[in-house]
Amino acid sequence: LVGIDPVLDIVHEEIEEDRVRKIESVLRNRCGSVHVLLEELEDKSNGSACLRTCEAYGLQYIHVIDTRGHGKSSRGDTSMSSGKWLSVKYYDSTWEPIRVLKE
Repeated sequence: LVGIDPVLDIVHEEIEEDRVRKIESVLRNRCGSVHVLLEELEDKSNGSACLRTCEAYGLQYIHVIDTRGHGKSSRGDTSMSSGKWLSVKYYDSTWEPIRVLKE
């Protein structure tokens, strides 16, 4: 899965080996076949809730459409920190993620 190796590199440096094996197992068993598409989130706390839910269900890939720029200031915000373990991609148009997801 995209984004797993850098996470594992960091994990190996900081924690014990048995914990590393458990984290590796969780990351490698994430679902890569289901992608979540969110559009025009008005409230970043709703986005955070969606990311936490995706993480809880093991969904790895999240696509966020933000044509009005509401999320631009919150993309790196710590309130969306649950997304640091997920592959989140932002789009400025509706058609680009549709094209990407059809591929």
